[in-house]
Amino acid sequence: MLPLAAAVVFGGWLRWQQWPDQILIDDEWHLVHRLVLSTPGEMILDYGYADYGIPLGLLYAALGHVTSLSEAMLRLPALVAGMATLVVLPALVVRRVGLATTTIFAWLLAISPLLIVYSRLARPYALVLLLVWMLTFALGRWADRERGAPWLGGTIVAASVLTVWLHLAAACFVAAAFARVLFGKLRPRGPLAPQAWRRSAALTLVTIVLGAALIVPPLIAHPQALALKSGVDAPTADTFLGLWFAWMGTASPWLAALAVILVGIGARPLLRAVPEMLALGGGALLVVLLVFATRPASSHFGIVLARYLLPALPLALLAIASGLMVGVRWVARHAPRLAPAVAGVGGAVALALLVATSPVREWWERPNRQTLHMQYYFDFRPGHNPYGPHLAVIPDSPYWRTLARDPPGSLRIAVAPFRFESFEWNAPAWERASGQTVVPAYLSGLCVDWRWGEVPSDARFAFRNAVRLADARDLAAKAIDVVVWQKPYRRGNDLLGEDTQQCEAALRERFGAPTYEDAAIAVFAVHPARGH
Repeated sequence: MLPLAAAVVFGGWLRWQQWPDQILIDDEWHLVHRLVLSTPGEMILDYGYADYGIPLGLLYAALGHVTSLSEAMLRLPALVAGMATLVVLPALVVRRVGLATTTIFAWLLAISPLLIVYSRLARPYALVLLLVWMLTFALGRWADRERGAPWLGGTIVAASVLTVWLHLAAACFVAAAFARVLFGKLRPRGPLAPQAWRRSAALTLVTIVLGAALIVPPLIAHPQALALKSGVDAPTADTFLGLWFAWMGTASPWLAALAVILVGIGARPLLRAVPEMLALGGGALLVVLLVFATRPASSHFGIVLARYLLPALPLALLAIASGLMVGVRWVARHAPRLAPAVAGVGGAVALALLVATSPVREWWERPNRQTLHMQYYFDFRPGHNPYGPHLAVIPDSPYWRTLARDPPGSLRIAVAPFRFESFEWNAPAWERASGQTVVPAYLSGLCVDWRWGEVPSDARFAFRNAVRLADARDLAAKAIDVVVWQKPYRRGNDLLGEDTQQCEAALRERFGAPTYEDAAIAVFAVHPARGH
């Protein structure tokens, strides 16, 4: 049990480390923009072109009337779900597959880069994964009981409805879970008894009715929210290749290929031991068919399909663990004395290789407030991440390297203008070069009324990892030493920063003459004694 507990602890640490310090970036802003621009009544009737998870929007709209929202609060549901996954998923399968296979499974869950990422993001995917696994196993228990249990039925209905409300594509996993119970050919124990079938059918009907009451109104009120992002893209063979590298969290084609082999070896014994895997696999297949049918925007990217299919990722990891144990048992039959050493050394080497070829090790660097930046996980394959060329266009300044002479993490640097999409925000490179902390500097209230990717100055928001340049108290509270202004630059025919180029004059008036300036940036000292 000790290695299993160690996996849970280590996985929890990977998800927690520097978690409170991460800046809000990319799709996390879908939720924030919705909170800024919409009332709860509008949210409940609109999925939004940029999906945000209606239940999360309603939750935080309510909390915003009670307390101020921080980045950590916005991410807390995902973190709780991610931590719970480390405990719940192994607990669901340990009696079926045994302690050894479960321990390997727990370690694979712990170090999975994609599971770590979605445990730290203010997005619904970690919640959906946990709910799908819980309701899938709960449905099997419900069907096999001699009598119905109201508490269990209520839990299944609530989890199913919430799952689909959080993310519509998850309806495929929910449908597959109910189908496995209702249709005898999909059940290893054969068809349900008539009474059990009627009880399960009633549960299915209640779930459909309650789910439709929440899911259909937004489709009727704002059908364009989904229509505008449908019929745009479609997966290709490269999409599925990128998905597999994302699921395996590795840049190594050898490890990715080995994982395919292990899944093939482990799938058959796993299906016999854990028949719920059929529902999860069926749900994944339905998601793929749905994506091909609707062709949602950006679905040709492996990472997009990977997050739609996130509840199936642990299934692949469990099949790998099963395949490894098949190998260990083969060694045990042919060389019993070598089996413990093969299992221990082989498992340790495999885990070490996965960590060594994944971005996880880069997330341990300190300071690093940018671990959720897309450059780390959009595509793990060398040369395939499209964010690299975008970031290479952003003008570099030697200033960042001069800061490396100061003790690491001794300076706090606010950079403006902040752009919330990773391909326009090169802070990971700035932090690596300088060894100093970099946070977004908001211009709202200084030289613009409000910018996309910033929160307005009101009581609903109290972000810890960004600073308002118009607010002297906020600058002091965040202990900002230096403000760096990124000058407008060209990307093709576009002038990036054109919308805020008037703000440089406001900064010069606010902070005085720059202490450093070149073609790329201008640097302003907030505390002259410590400025550079």
